Amino acid sequence: LWGHIKSLVYESKVDSRAALRDRIFAAAEHIRNHADNIASAIQSLLIRAENCLATRGGHFEQLL
Repeated sequence: LWGHIKSLVYESKVDSRAALRDRIFAAAEHIRNHADNIASAIQSLLIRAENCLATRGGHFEQLL
């Protein structure tokens, strides 16, 4: 999710503070209008946390 916001904000060069603010607000609005992205990010985080706990903090990428 963070990567998606970052790509929306910095898709091209930002040349002023106002332009940056406008892009941040536009990215937030985009995320609000696509709630399924948030649900997917939460699900992914929960799966990663469960796998981390299952391996007692060890490597778990192979379980994903």
